[in-house]
Amino acid sequence: PCERTIQARIASIKHELLRRKKLGKRRAHERATPMPGTLKTTAALALVEIDHSPLDIFLVSSATRSLIGRAYVTVVLDTHTRVVLGFHLSLEAPSSLSVALALVHAMTPKEAWLAERGLSNLKWPMYGLIKALRLDDGADFHAKALSSGCRRWGMEPPRFRIKKEE
Repeated sequence: PCERTIQARIASIKHELLRRKKLGKRRAHERATPMPGTLKTTAALALVEIDHSPLDIFLVSSATRSLIGRAYVTVVLDTHTRVVLGFHLSLEAPSSLSVALALVHAMTPKEAWLAERGLSNLKWPMYGLIKALRLDDGADFHAKALSSGCRRWGMEPPRFRIKKEE
């Protein structure tokens, strides 16, 4: 087929169908449907959300071009200010270790971290002791070490998001 035929065909497919094919029915629905309710916070660091995401980055060997692994990012986001407090980037699948490393990054000053990467001219002033965590229901968030770490640092026990049944 000619290029115009292909473009017309692509234009005729609804965006929702494309999302379903790419993400699956549940994830496509989550992306397209607003979640009811709001989270109300009174200050920065009062409620922090953590989540993982696989990245569309696959590292390959420069010598053999064989797959080394897929990159994953764990992000710590302040609900009140909507800023990224910290993150952890890894070639390992999400785990309680990636949660712990992302939390450490979120709660510590970033000046030395930025300087190590030659970015000392930039500012990332967001850090501090978190009061409460809001998490999805992943197994890595149910680790005893996370609960005991929260207690040790004076944080509330983790809260878990309630998933809507479809």
